[in-house]
Amino acid sequence: MVTPARGTSMSSLHFHDFSIHPGQRRVTVHDKTVKLSGRAFDVLMVLVNGRDRVIRKDELLDAVWPGVVVEENNLQVQISSLRKHLGATAIATVPGRGYQFTASSVDPANAGGAVAAAADFTLEHDHQRDERAGNIPLMLPPLYGRETEMDEVCDLLARARLLTITGAGGIGKTRVALAAGHRIAPQETHGVWMVELAPLSDPRMVVSEIAQTMGVSLNSGEPQTQLLIDALAGQKLMLILDNCEHLLEAVADVASELLAQLPLLRILVTSQELLKLENERVFRLNPLSLPHTVDPADLQASGAIQLLVARVQAVQRQFQLSALTTPAAVDICRHLDGVPLAIELASARIPMLGITGVRDRLDELFRLLTGDARVRLRRHQTLRATLDWSYQLLDAREQALLCRLGVFAGGFSIEGAQLIANDLFDDDWQTLETLAALVDKSLIQVNALPIPRYSLLETTRAYAMEQLALQARTDVGLARHARTTRIVCERAAKRRDMDLIWQEMANVRAAFNWAIKSPQDNETAVALATVSSVVLAVGGLVGEALDRLLKVEPLVGPALPLELAAQYWQWLGRCGIDGRLPTSKCLAAFEKAEALFRGLSNRRHVHACMRMRAEALLELGDLGAARHALNDAHALEHSGWAVADRMRRLRVQGLVHAAAGEYTEGLELVGKALDLALSNDIDRYAMTLANDQASIRLNMGDAAAAEAGFRSLIAQGGRGPEQGLTLGYARIRLAVALLMQGKIDDCYAVALDSVQALQRSGILIARGDLFAWILTARGHHVDACAVLGAAQAFRDQRQLEADATERRARTEALRAIAGALDASTFQELMSEAAALAEGTLANTLVSILRMPQPHHAVDGG
Repeated sequence: MVTPARGTSMSSLHFHDFSIHPGQRRVTVHDKTVKLSGRAFDVLMVLVNGRDRVIRKDELLDAVWPGVVVEENNLQVQISSLRKHLGATAIATVPGRGYQFTASSVDPANAGGAVAAAADFTLEHDHQRDERAGNIPLMLPPLYGRETEMDEVCDLLARARLLTITGAGGIGKTRVALAAGHRIAPQETHGVWMVELAPLSDPRMVVSEIAQTMGVSLNSGEPQTQLLIDALAGQKLMLILDNCEHLLEAVADVASELLAQLPLLRILVTSQELLKLENERVFRLNPLSLPHTVDPADLQASGAIQLLVARVQAVQRQFQLSALTTPAAVDICRHLDGVPLAIELASARIPMLGITGVRDRLDELFRLLTGDARVRLRRHQTLRATLDWSYQLLDAREQALLCRLGVFAGGFSIEGAQLIANDLFDDDWQTLETLAALVDKSLIQVNALPIPRYSLLETTRAYAMEQLALQARTDVGLARHARTTRIVCERAAKRRDMDLIWQEMANVRAAFNWAIKSPQDNETAVALATVSSVVLAVGGLVGEALDRLLKVEPLVGPALPLELAAQYWQWLGRCGIDGRLPTSKCLAAFEKAEALFRGLSNRRHVHACMRMRAEALLELGDLGAARHALNDAHALEHSGWAVADRMRRLRVQGLVHAAAGEYTEGLELVGKALDLALSNDIDRYAMTLANDQASIRLNMGDAAAAEAGFRSLIAQGGRGPEQGLTLGYARIRLAVALLMQGKIDDCYAVALDSVQALQRSGILIARGDLFAWILTARGHHVDACAVLGAAQAFRDQRQLEADATERRARTEALRAIAGALDASTFQELMSEAAALAEGTLANTLVSILRMPQPHHAVDGG
């Protein structure tokens, strides 16, 4: 409690409409005692004792809540309560500075200390007195991005007598509760009362804190709860019990008793953890919505962006997002997961550091996000203080698990949590129970997928990593994470659970970056590169997969387990085909893998290496050797052989026939493979085979049939990452099918869509002949010549044979160029283009394909 300042008399202070009696801690208005909470009285005394000056908000908070961190909203509640009883003009708000007591004394002994409103600043007064009961402020600051949540909370309160708003620290629970109370206040005859429980450390004080806030006197000699119930009997009101996570049992007991005996009472609770009462309804408050793009409409709909802009504009009125600053704002909001507190603290740094300066310093999260003179959130004054509060409420096992889980990037599975904590607990069930406790305490988020996936907000994750560092356990934690990620992905690969490996890709990237730099984790680095390459290659991110595989190639030696080495060479060759590596290097990799698998007696993988080797030989143009490899693979098969393997072998055989001009046989074999895929629900491979069928028809010159096949494939493929490679192939070949039919506008639109997918897959230059033909259709002969030169150099270097459509494309492009450019210009452009980088080629193609349609176009031929 606040004591009078030194030299201040304990005698009563008298003003026009009210008197203050410090010795009795009592205020009278027109000689009648008013109901005033203890905190409100303490605030009043600080203001009165310093009435000759403006009292800063942080000074008030320190004086009334010494040694305790609470939110600024609690101070606003007390000021509003005082104005309600003493009059709107008794306490002035000095914008940007604080509050000042401005009532004039009528006691000559105290007249010298009373001051009127100073002339050198502007005061904000609530000119209309709030006659409602309760202590909710008449005016609240704007609540950004919470319109839908507010509607849901108020709808729940209309149907439930006990509602808990739960969520992580700094998520905005108190502000939402206040706003809900403000909206509902007119429905409550006896008001809405905000009771702040954060300062309490003794559970036995919950009832007395409620009573003190409401101005209810309790006789300490009788049961406190029953006295409170008797005092509130017959009253229609709502209690907001704020920040209850450290007093859960006591609050649950009190709430249960009050609700049982006060039928007109509603209770709204804010807490990081639920009360777990039978009649408790729950509203889990999520972070503010994040923008998906930098489109203005998307930005306007984002609560996170709205809050960031509003907070910066409070200091810099002219601040607006521009084309240059918008990406940085989006990055800030995304990195901070839309957590309101973190965004407010980041916004406070923008006037000094600039928006890009804040974005670039987000790795220094806890140094960056500290409070300033404008943002005084006390318990939330710094992001670390908020998380300290949550962390200190955990038991030792919960703290240990949280720190271990902090190493995960992009979330984790139950299996991952159990593996990373396998030495913390006696069994996996204890891990699950502790994980559930962290979820209940709003420190772990749950993504409700068919198989749940868990994550920490980035701010919580950074805090957990900081705790690991304080324990000098960072290196141990990161090594454990790398090995855990390896095991999770290897198990998923054996189950052919490609979706799980996709979900783990952020962990794979982080774990690989750690393992590749750690000599004792060389095997882990090779394993992570190998197991992830399977999924990345299928999803079209072949360049990323290949880059990782090449980085670990020096580590693949005799000390490596034979099965891992065999898998590595198989997938190096698989990711390198189609010109990403020289075909000879791919063939050598397949031969190494095949030899190792033979030594391991793994006949299925020997079969796989044979058909992959046949695919590489097909690219080399050696159709005879490709047929021989496929015949060897066929000879391994027996009646019980895996359908998927037979299907893949049939596919490559069909492609070899088509490459030899035997289109009927090629379509027949690919069709058989497709039937196997469809009848066995191998959907992903069915799309690959549908692409093959359409490509063969395109090589035959049947553009209309090819168009229909590619369009059907693209329509069913959607936009998921798992079909990126197949859809990239399909789009560029669809563009050529359209070109063959003279549909130039459609051709250009589809070709533009294909560029990104092909570049991401590392096969853009390999399709250069097709793009060159497309460019000549609108007279872009110089650029077409450059693309042809790059494609030719690439094919020569990577030992790639063109298929029938690519050969035709090259012929048609050369014919068009010959009619537009002289021979010396042609040779010069072709020579210069040999060194053209894929990124440069992609930018050139995008800029040309986006050009407006000219008034006339050259027929595609």
